[in-house]
Formats: sequence, C-alpha cells, structure tokens
Amino acid sequence: MDSILNSDELDALRAAVEQDVLPAEDDGGPGRSESVILDGAELPRFRFGEGRVGAVQREERLSVVFDKAARALATRLSDILEAAADVSVTWLEETKFAAFRETFEVDSRELANMEFRVPGVPGTGLVCLEPELVDKMVEGLMGGAAMADAPRGRRMQRGMTELDLRVSRRWVTGFLQDLGIAWNAAEPIDLPLVGMDVNGGSARAFGDSIPVVAGLFEVVVGRRTVGMLGVVMPRGAVDSMASTAAREISGDPANAGRAPLAPMVPDFEVEVEIALGHKRVSVREILSLAVGDVLFLDGRHTTTGYVQGVPKFKCVPGASSGHKAVQISHMIGRTDDHV
Repeated sequence: MDSILNSDELDALRAAVEQDVLPAEDDGGPGRSESVILDGAELPRFRFGEGRVGAVQREERLSVVFDKAARALATRLSDILEAAADVSVTWLEETKFAAFRETFEVDSRELANMEFRVPGVPGTGLVCLEPELVDKMVEGLMGGAAMADAPRGRRMQRGMTELDLRVSRRWVTGFLQDLGIAWNAAEPIDLPLVGMDVNGGSARAFGDSIPVVAGLFEVVVGRRTVGMLGVVMPRGAVDSMASTAAREISGDPANAGRAPLAPMVPDFEVEVEIALGHKRVSVREILSLAVGDVLFLDGRHTTTGYVQGVPKFKCVPGASSGHKAVQISHMIGRTDDHV
C-alpha cells in the first residue's frame, strides 16, 4: 500500500520541521520554480531533490539563519533597553577575512572582541562589538540612564574596561545561544565563548586569506542607530553546524547528510478529517431550529479524507467492530492506486 504522503511531501515536512518554519504557498509568479517554498520575507526554505548544504542551498540557509538570529537579538535587546529595538543583517558573505577586516575597520578603532568555539571546526569564531553598542547595553544591564540624544559616534571618551566586557558577555552569550537555535531548533548547537579582549588580539588570529562566513548586524532603537555587531566564523562551520545534529541523532557519520529529524517523522501526529455527511439548509430553517430537533444528513456513497486540511484520499463510509469507519478507495491524484 502506498503512503498517504509521497516522498516529496515527506521531505518537505522534514525540512519545514527542522528549520522551524511553515511552508508558504507559491504565488505562481513568472519564472518562479514550483520546488521552492517561500516565507513572507521571500526567503527560500527548501528545494526538492537538492542537498542541504549545496552551493546555492548554503547561501539560502545562511540568510535564513542570520535573519532568525537578528529577530531573536532584537527581542533580547528590547528587553534589556526597555525600548523597541530593531536588528537587521546589513552584510552577509562567504568571503576572506580581509573583506570583513576592511568592512568593519577592525584595525583602525577600538572594538570589543569575543571568541567562540564552533563544534567540529578547527579555530574559533569571532564577535566584534562597536563601543557605542557596548556602552548602551552596559547602561541597560546596569540600570543606567535612558538613551542619550547625542548622535551616533558621539560618546564619552573612555576606553572599554574589563567590567564592560564581563557585562557584555552576558547578552552576547545569549545571542550565540539564539544563533545555535537558529541553525537547528530541535538540537540547538552550543557556541561557547572562549576569550575576550579589546586590543585586537582575537582579530589578529585570523589571517587575511582565511575563508570565513562574515555578517554584520545593525542595531536601531527608535530612529537612531545604536551600533553594529560583526560575526565571523570559519567557512567550514556552515557544513559542520548543518550536519552536527544529524550525527548526534543517528550516531552514524555516514548518515550525516540526511535530515536529522528523518527517523522521527513517522511518529509525528497529523490531523485527519473525514466528513461522513452534510446537509444544505435555508436560513429560515436554521432560525426555526430548537433543542431536540433532528437534522437528517444527505446520504453519501463516498467522501474525502483530509490530512492537515489537504485532500489526500477518497473513502467509503461504513462500520467496523461497532465503530464508524471509512475504507480508503484511492489516493487523490493517484487514482490507479486502489487500497
């Protein structure tokens, strides 16, 4: 007997659960592939038949992960600052560290640098914070004054202290937890901090030619940009982080390329609806109904079964072992497959 869900639908279900998104309907626009599921932000989530971390697929997954991490960071910062914060990804590339060094001016100004470890990847990742962002978050966490009216870039002339780093470590640790959840909500990836400095030592550990994934997050509160946060991780982290959960669940490195939730999908519960009868009545009849009245349903020789609201099979109503039951006659869209 064929499965009610075909293989493509099962793959889509695994991908949707793994990425913690619901598939959106394709608007059928010109040139759009039917195999791409888009969400409201027009970010592709899955392509049938493609690998999870192929070239194009990897770029799409990076956009999805960093976008989700930005939304989580906005919520976290809003709680700390007691004001509506917005965080957006302004730059995201797989590139050489030299490009990040130049874009974020790593060598020409003071930054708070925090190193973190990525499971299964040599070396470390790097989080860089602008001083303005550090100041504002320290104020929020230490119960300081509300945001000053001075424009961005005008700050009290002082160097960042050990206290600034320790306080900032609290919310940066939370941001890295959000980033690990964004990679895999079912099996969050641990990205622990392993070092902090303001002298550029962490940044100098990266050679200009090292391939990295680099992104910039812009933090805005109200109408004013507070500061920028930069994230760098070894480029191999993309493949390693995508497959870590698969290895943990299956215990078999050979299955690392499979969706990590694949073994669990058969046990997921879905809603099945079957209408055993129906009746059309006038508004006049509805208004005349009273307690104890009986409505006789129109008899039905066949009916439709719905899985999660989607018509999937035709069936014949009946009874079995004293219970109302239906017998599946054929699958919708596969009329030659009788059961």
